[in-house]
Amino acid sequence: MRELPGHPTDAGTPCGGCTLCEAGPGDGTPPEAPYAGWRLVGAAAWFFLVPLALAIAGSLLAGPGDAARWFGGVLGLAAGMLLAAALGRRASRREAQERETRL
Repeated sequence: MRELPGHPTDAGTPCGGCTLCEAGPGDGTPPEAPYAGWRLVGAAAWFFLVPLALAIAGSLLAGPGDAARWFGGVLGLAAGMLLAAALGRRASRREAQERETRL
């Protein structure tokens, strides 16, 4: 562990490095990005396309009428955003656990 000038420490404990700053894990290697390459492309597609697809599905399944389709689209979009956020959190937790086991 190392202390970084101007970097907050918890109760005087030196920083062990994290992916939130340029410090890295403390052994001189740069911090790992949580998503890179095809994982980044897949995550971006997931977080954009799933809510969009559910918005379209909600709009189409809502039935006739402009108000019903609008309401169905909004509900589908909200459901897609919640689903993407929940699965994103799950993936982040899993990635953090994998990172901890590697240390």
